[in-house]
Amino acid sequence: LNLDFSQTRREAALYSLRPSVAAKPSPVAPGGFFNLDLQHSGINDTASTAGILEAGLFNRYGRGGQTVVAREGGAVRLDSFWQIEDPDRLSTVRLGDSISRSSAWGRSVRYAGLQWGTDFSLQPYLSLFPQPTLRGDAALPSTLDVFVDGNLRGRQEAQPGPFELSDIPSITGAGEAMVVVRDALGRETRIMQPFYVSPTLLRAGLEDYSLETGWLRNNYSVESNDYRDFFAATTLRRGFSDRFTGELRVEAGHEAVAAGVNGLKQVGHWGLVSSTLAFGADTDASGWLAALGFERERSSAYSFALRSQWTESGFRQTGQPDGQLPSRRQDLARFSFQPHPGGSLSLLWTHEDARGRANIEVRSLSYGLRLGPSMQLDFSLADTCAPDCDPSALLNLTWTLGPQTSAFAQVDHSGDVTRSRAGTQGNPAGALGWSWRAMGEHSELGNRADAGAALRNERGVWSADVAHQDNASYRLGAATGVAFLGGEAFWTRPVTGSFAVVDVGDLEGIDIYADRRLVARTDDSGRALVPDLRAYEINAISVEAADIPIERQLDVLQQNVVPRSRSGVMTMFPLDGEGRWLSLRNADGHGFDSSAVVRDAGTGEEVPMSASGEILIHADHLPRVLRVEHSQGICEAKIDLFPADHAQADCVEMKR
Repeated sequence: LNLDFSQTRREAALYSLRPSVAAKPSPVAPGGFFNLDLQHSGINDTASTAGILEAGLFNRYGRGGQTVVAREGGAVRLDSFWQIEDPDRLSTVRLGDSISRSSAWGRSVRYAGLQWGTDFSLQPYLSLFPQPTLRGDAALPSTLDVFVDGNLRGRQEAQPGPFELSDIPSITGAGEAMVVVRDALGRETRIMQPFYVSPTLLRAGLEDYSLETGWLRNNYSVESNDYRDFFAATTLRRGFSDRFTGELRVEAGHEAVAAGVNGLKQVGHWGLVSSTLAFGADTDASGWLAALGFERERSSAYSFALRSQWTESGFRQTGQPDGQLPSRRQDLARFSFQPHPGGSLSLLWTHEDARGRANIEVRSLSYGLRLGPSMQLDFSLADTCAPDCDPSALLNLTWTLGPQTSAFAQVDHSGDVTRSRAGTQGNPAGALGWSWRAMGEHSELGNRADAGAALRNERGVWSADVAHQDNASYRLGAATGVAFLGGEAFWTRPVTGSFAVVDVGDLEGIDIYADRRLVARTDDSGRALVPDLRAYEINAISVEAADIPIERQLDVLQQNVVPRSRSGVMTMFPLDGEGRWLSLRNADGHGFDSSAVVRDAGTGEEVPMSASGEILIHADHLPRVLRVEHSQGICEAKIDLFPADHAQADCVEMKR
């Protein structure tokens, strides 16, 4: 009898399938941008022009923005703000126009003032919600293959002993995970574990807070400065455990005050229970709001959600329309499943028992069927009653004609009108290029046809659309931008994200790649603008060595940049000084053939020699001693000064 207790008291080895990424933001260079989006449209003899103008400014202290919409009747200011982001503390402070955070029962409102709170987007690699941990034992050095619902999601090498495997990628909803432990002898052990993961939960100990105060904004996009009632709100969410997340919200307005709590509780591997209780009041009335729900999400099999909310007539909260009483009850039921491979069926029912207005009830059914690799058939029925019912039906067939081309045909019946449509569209292979569409419609009300095309290039998005139904109409669009960084201005497409200015010395026409995609080419000053970078994530900016002239040296071919949101960074690819060609002569005054080997006498590093027997010398690498190993022996040449191009130098023979 042989008893092995070597692993009995050993702690489990911890493995994570999420790579440990340190994404420290790159230094911000002061700069800004300006975006212009113009639309000109016309029908018959009537034409109009409108545009949205946006200006942004950023430096190491934060970023600001100003947006204006201009119409023929005048210009209206939309948003003005200054925002400070702190990735280390996961917090953002915003001064100016904002939209307040909503909650399980609180509403979002537009206001001007202060907003301070958690911003998880500042650390996109942070794990926010709890993930399942898979446990097992490995008797020998092994490989752990992790499968989720039959799909391989990760692989990890493991040492002998107990292990815990966490942070499995792409897991949400309900499912089953399996770890296949394969040791060095090829033996397999399988460990099965069901799970339920919800991104609405916070992992244990993680907090999410916000504090907002200011003046509510009215008539947005109509009036520039219509601010009236003062309000304040604070929200705090905390993961008390991996299975329970609690929320507290308090808000106070010009007349109304409200406070409430919400809880999310995971029930085993079955689903998530949510419960809400809030109290709101003003000078005339008060009341309670309560809600209860249960949901189960799963990518395959079935998913469903049930929720009911009850509200007393006296309940008041910020953002509630004047004179509108809250609904007595709101119910929702949703169910979806896969009846067979390639098919999906969804059912939805909502009901609102309103006060002072008609009740609203919505019933819908949708079915989708995959017809081979390139066709999809969708059918839906819907009935909206408020209080009169308005049934509708839609049958839609789409198919893929090529990598970037698709077509559709559909029949739509709503009320007493039946419409049939058919169309096609094409999209560019990447971020730049042409897109187009064409569509025709027939119904008892008449025929309609419309078509459009858009070109997206390095300078902007240029579009044109035409349509005809009784009358001809058209619309022309132009969206472009200018970015400012490093003392230069770059004409580019609209700046909607972060960007970088790449400097490759004075080399013109060098291709610039972002995450291995060709995105830009340097101008005559050796600079290029790289747009659409991911904020607070690692973006790999690179050049190809083959594009760099051989007379120049580039030690670094890739730079990783981590820009802040809607800001710019300078990315330098430093070049060594320009090189010059030099021929080495032996004692007879002749050059060396290609069989000779040239090395740096100090480092031993081999120096490449051309087929004509020349070597490339850079001023930054002088002085240096070169040693030539040739068929007749060994000689050395000392290079002190930067030579003229295609110059010659004597190689002195060494004594054997």
